[in-house]
Amino acid sequence: PFMEGIPARKHSISLSDFGAVGDNSTINTPAFEKAMQTAKSLGSCSIIVPKGVYRTAPFNLTSHITLNLQEGAGIIAVGHDMKHLWTVVAPLVNYGTGRGGDERPLRYGPFIGGFNVSDVVIMGHSSDTSFIDGNGWGWWDRFRDGHRDITRGRLLEFLWSDRIFIQDLTIRNSPFWT
Repeated sequence: PFMEGIPARKHSISLSDFGAVGDNSTINTPAFEKAMQTAKSLGSCSIIVPKGVYRTAPFNLTSHITLNLQEGAGIIAVGHDMKHLWTVVAPLVNYGTGRGGDERPLRYGPFIGGFNVSDVVIMGHSSDTSFIDGNGWGWWDRFRDGHRDITRGRLLEFLWSDRIFIQDLTIRNSPFWT
């Protein structure tokens, strides 16, 4: 086993196979969505993120995958200027009604999420060369300016999930506290 309790993946696909461009400009959401769908259909899959910076809207992970960021690979969220690409969801029960109060009890979903998933690995080459960036500066600026109608999205969020491993990458610039 390559990690305690997680078997090696049976299949491997590259994000570039789905048209992703790591130029820090192209919106790669369709490539991430297609890669996740393919990984889910394969059942046990490593998704290789090659060198480059891949900008994308939020996406959800599926069970039995490894998101493998190669040396020099990064994933960055679209910013507040593209908030229409962030899903608006109900607040978490234990967090109350969110920033909008009883009248607007909403929050943005996470940049990278997993709900009812198991055996998920997010790994990089090293914390010096691989990263996930929530592009949170615009979100924080608006928050500090008093714009708090909908709770900002988290960078990573896994609910009702188990066996989640994250290693050897930097996670930075969250739109919310986590």
